[in-house]
Amino acid sequence: MAAFRIVLYVFLGIGCLIVVCGLVGRRKWQARVDRERVRTAGIVVDHVRNPKGGAYLPMIAYLADGAEQRGVWISTIRTGKLELGQEVEVLYDPDHPESFHLAQEEEVSPSKEIMSIGVIVIACVLGVFIYANVTTGNSPFALRPNYSRTQDSKTAQIINLNADDAFSFKSDSDYRCTLTGYSGDARSLKIPVFGGDKFITRIGRSALANQRNLSEVTVPGTIKEIAEGAFAGCVRLQTVRIHDGTETIGAMAFEGCLSLAQVSLPASLTEISDNAFPADCSATFIVEPGSLAETYCQEHGYAISRPDSDDAI
Repeated sequence: MAAFRIVLYVFLGIGCLIVVCGLVGRRKWQARVDRERVRTAGIVVDHVRNPKGGAYLPMIAYLADGAEQRGVWISTIRTGKLELGQEVEVLYDPDHPESFHLAQEEEVSPSKEIMSIGVIVIACVLGVFIYANVTTGNSPFALRPNYSRTQDSKTAQIINLNADDAFSFKSDSDYRCTLTGYSGDARSLKIPVFGGDKFITRIGRSALANQRNLSEVTVPGTIKEIAEGAFAGCVRLQTVRIHDGTETIGAMAFEGCLSLAQVSLPASLTEISDNAFPADCSATFIVEPGSLAETYCQEHGYAISRPDSDDAI
């Protein structure tokens, strides 16, 4: 993600530079036209065959220093088809009166075309920015991704956004990392959403094992996997809240957590290891009706409760 942001910034800078260069070039081009060219009226007096084939070309008659000049206007791409007798505005070189072009072309100078390229580049970069926000909720221009869209208002109030120095991490990609350890001694712990400028999407193997003081833990929905033995041996752990978004709980994740009293499991879970919790666990599991978590608890004989407004997962 960091490299992607740098690329976007580079292209945005290039687009802005092109627009600036186009503006400067436009002013110089206009000044040169005003200085070197003379405006006069002209009229289409004839059509001549294009030697390269295709449409006939208009012959323009105009007065230059009192003398009549005639010339064939080759390009009709910008001016469109010029009819016989149609009046046009001509710009000619006073040093070479036979050299002319139509004033309509002044409106589409090369500098203006350069500016158009710059605008297109900027528009493409902004399009990527908008697409990233609309489809993923993550702005590639932000210092860290914005994950708040996946959290409801209540969840957002109880999650811990940023990790402190007590947490350690392992990078998994440009914008994901795994929580690998915790050196603190908190009794109530909220797993953070970010480790530095990356999402914490996984609690690693034995990352929070044997936390003797830990009695309550909250896992945000940004955590997709709770790995093997993640909380094993937390003998005083009583309350576990896992928010919607978590998908996997690994083997022996809560093995040895003998004091468990209440565990909230979200409907987003797609895999729970058969021995994720102690076999003789006496906790009450708060689960959504019809969820995999409910089926799991029923198969293991765990006490089940339904979430209310205060226990919403």
